[in-house]
Amino acid sequence: MPEAGGSFGHEHRDDNEIDIKGTIIISEQNYTVFRSEFNILIESDGETNSRIEYIYIEFDGEHCEGDYQYGNPKDWKNMDSCSSWDYVNDENIILTENIFWRQNETYFEFAVHKNISANNGFEINHAGVDFLPEPWVENTLIMIQNLILLFIPILIIGSIIWGFTRGDRMFAWGTLTGTLLAPVAFFILFVILVILAFGLDSMGLDF
Repeated sequence: MPEAGGSFGHEHRDDNEIDIKGTIIISEQNYTVFRSEFNILIESDGETNSRIEYIYIEFDGEHCEGDYQYGNPKDWKNMDSCSSWDYVNDENIILTENIFWRQNETYFEFAVHKNISANNGFEINHAGVDFLPEPWVENTLIMIQNLILLFIPILIIGSIIWGFTRGDRMFAWGTLTGTLLAPVAFFILFVILVILAFGLDSMGLDF
C-alpha cells in the first residue's frame, strides 16, 4: 500500500469527508470532536510509518496547524498556531488552546472548544497532512547541491585559464577580479564601516 503524498505533497479532506464524533471533556471543558480517515501506514507493532510533517484544519477563514513530529501523535495536544492574529491587542484571535488534535490509528481527530463549535453552522471545511520528502528525493537534492558547489570553482578556474591561453586577457582578468578581488574589497569596506560605526557610537554620534 503506497503512502499518500507521493515524493512530495499533502493529503487533503473536504468537509463532506470529516465527521462529527460527539463531545469529549479535556481539562474539565467540553470539546466537539471531528475526525477523518487518512492514508496512514501502521506497522505491526502499532507504530506509524509516516513522512507526515504537519497536520492542519481550516474553518471560517482560519488555518490552524500542528507539528506531527513533536511529541506522541496519539496524545491530545494543542495546535501550534492559527493564521489569524489581532495586531492591536497582539494576540491570537483563535486561541490554540481551544483546539486539540491527535492520531487515532488511521484517523486524525480534532477537538474544538464549545465556544467555537457552538456557533450555528460551524464546520471544519478542510483537514489535511503535509509530507516530508522521501529520503531518496532529499539525498538527490543534496547531491545536486554538492555538484553545483563543486562545479562553480571549476568553471571559474577554467574560465581564467581559457582566457589566458586564448589570448583574451581582459576576460581572464575580469573573471579573476570579480571572483577574488571584488569580495576582498567588499569585506575590507565592511570592516571599515563597522569600525567607523563603533567609533562614532562611542563618541555619542549617530552614524
